[in-house]
Amino acid sequence: MSVFVFDGDIKLVLINLSGNTNNKLKILSEVNNFYKNNTVKKIALYSGIIDQKIKYYCNTYSISLMKTIKLLNGDLEISIKVHKNWLMENSVDKNRRRNKDEIILNILETIRETDLNITNIVYRCNLNYKYCIDLIDSMIEKKIIEATEQDKTIRYKITSYGIEYMHKLESIRNM
Repeated sequence: MSVFVFDGDIKLVLINLSGNTNNKLKILSEVNNFYKNNTVKKIALYSGIIDQKIKYYCNTYSISLMKTIKLLNGDLEISIKVHKNWLMENSVDKNRRRNKDEIILNILETIRETDLNITNIVYRCNLNYKYCIDLIDSMIEKKIIEATEQDKTIRYKITSYGIEYMHKLESIRNM
């Protein structure tokens, strides 16, 4: 569950619906009991199929059911949806092209936790395969990332210099 506070003490509560119908009803009732106040807008985010019991409960208690919610923050559009039972925020505006530094930062953040192959990077970063290969080759030359062979596949891993580079890109993004 995520809570956003707006001007005038209006709260937006995002509820992650996951699991079977009984689990979803339990989540909804817990949130509904906790936020009985009228200044709270409740939105239940779900993926997959929602049965009639859930729809009836949400209709009865004024809880909106949505697959995706988009929030505007200045020129940036933030899209939030449920994916594989967890809330996922995608802060890339679909109407705005990312620049090269944003894409490189996205790749570095993606491979920071675990070594990934090219296919996983392409899908997670929403990139064209050829463009991704070119960027990765460039980052290998600059020693930002390194390629290792594991289980007959090439996996990419961030280097210590790459971590420093990623922090610099993050500080530029946050300016």
